[in-house]
Amino acid sequence: MSSIDALMPATPGPYLLVPRLNEDQFEAVQVNVVGWAATSEGLAPVTVAGVNHGQHAPLAVLQPDGRVEEPDGQMFPSRDEWKRATVRRVRAAQP
Repeated sequence: MSSIDALMPATPGPYLLVPRLNEDQFEAVQVNVVGWAATSEGLAPVTVAGVNHGQHAPLAVLQPDGRVEEPDGQMFPSRDEWKRATVRRVRAAQP
């Protein structure tokens, strides 16, 4: 990630979705977004664990209206649809 130019507080409501895959069970832990970091690459969510929750790969954001936004611009109308697409993507990448 590039350097942080500015930090802005987040309004209540957005959550970072941290995926966890244990054997064949998928879950996504919701973590409060407490701020946004402005970088040369755009905005990155900030949680109590740091920018992008300390993860190297960007994570999806659950918006207050229920939409899920992926860092690459993909949008899903609901968390359930995002979860189904994520499970398909993970399974397709497995040998």
